Amino acid sequence: MHQDSSGNGTAEEQEAIPSTQTKTNPAAPGSAHTGNSQKTTAFFRIATQAKTIVYVVDCSGSMGVDGRLDTAKGELLKSLEQLASSIRFQVIPYNRHAEPLRINGQSGLTFATAEHKRTVAHLLEDIHAEGGTDHAGALKRALSLGPEVIFFLTDADDLRAEDIRNISLLNHGRSVIHAIGFGRGGSGSLNALAQTNQGIYRALLAGP
Repeated sequence: MHQDSSGNGTAEEQEAIPSTQTKTNPAAPGSAHTGNSQKTTAFFRIATQAKTIVYVVDCSGSMGVDGRLDTAKGELLKSLEQLASSIRFQVIPYNRHAEPLRINGQSGLTFATAEHKRTVAHLLEDIHAEGGTDHAGALKRALSLGPEVIFFLTDADDLRAEDIRNISLLNHGRSVIHAIGFGRGGSGSLNALAQTNQGIYRALLAGP
């Protein structure tokens, strides 16, 4: 499946990502392909045709600044609303701990029914910005679910090179990892994570 990088995000892009900075694999689900209208959904203007999706959202203390977590929640709910009921998804909020939401008792991939979307909306109300971050642990938890696409959102561009290497080896090309960062340029560790996992990196400015 091909990924379409168009979409309807509300956050302002800090820096456009030149095509030479975006590593893609046309044969991979969720890889970049501008102009494809058959998208499954989009998250912060990164679109995908994937049938299984995991959203990994940083909920550490710094995400409370400038309404970042609220913006992330709003974009997540908009993305879920676009999903057909045949699509399976999961949401993993993380700080020092990373656990999938229990959506009507299910912590694995679950179908995007109207009931499950409502459940996620209620669960997100109880999630607040607090604590530190364990990016690698969250990504490993997402990979364990075996999705075609992972949307990884954080405001910290501080993944270690060793973590990126280990995540990429563990992934082994199975999942496309798109990275979204608040207030960062296009040349840091998030960009490297996306490039080595067939994804797109997008830098955004947080807003209230």
